[in-house]
Amino acid sequence: MILVDRPLQRDSLQQCLCGVNAVLIIGAMRRTITRAVPEATVTRPARDRVRHDPNGAVDTAFPPPSSTLLNSALIALRVGTAALFMLHALVRVLKPGSLPQFGLFLEKSGVPQGVAVVWLITAFELLGGLLMALGYRARYLAAGFSVILFGGIVLIHRHLGWFVGEHGTGGSEYSVSLLLALLVIAAADRSGTDDSGAQDMAR
Repeated sequence: MILVDRPLQRDSLQQCLCGVNAVLIIGAMRRTITRAVPEATVTRPARDRVRHDPNGAVDTAFPPPSSTLLNSALIALRVGTAALFMLHALVRVLKPGSLPQFGLFLEKSGVPQGVAVVWLITAFELLGGLLMALGYRARYLAAGFSVILFGGIVLIHRHLGWFVGEHGTGGSEYSVSLLLALLVIAAADRSGTDDSGAQDMAR
């Protein structure tokens, strides 16, 4: 669960900046792909997917990206997002008193056995983050992380506004950014999907 602790504001801001940097990097890669793939190299199936407006003009601003670059960007997003969760859990374990303090906060918020819940969350962030970074069942792990993030928004961040960093402290902005990243990770996950199932879905 994403808990913004006053002594850890600098760490939270650094994590927020890491997420923003990841988004900017992906956007830069997308623009690079747009410039690098000329119209003449677009295959016929890809041309069929090019958008047309009602006046007959063709929108070539976003040609299909290179699958190699796209896969690399998705891997970077998956590994980077997993690292953010793992770092957050690691700081919670290493900082003296952080786990009991977090557990007490949960109990005051109505969550029974707060310390045990914190240990479960921390273990999931560490182990689940490692597995997601390796690409193992990333879709299901992303769902688990999303539950933690939603819980953090409901219990903590919604009371602190929207922004994190320059315009506020502890808001929901950072958690929502992670949720969007997890959505992309889950959508891109193909583990456990056989070829026949993919063909059926394509039909």
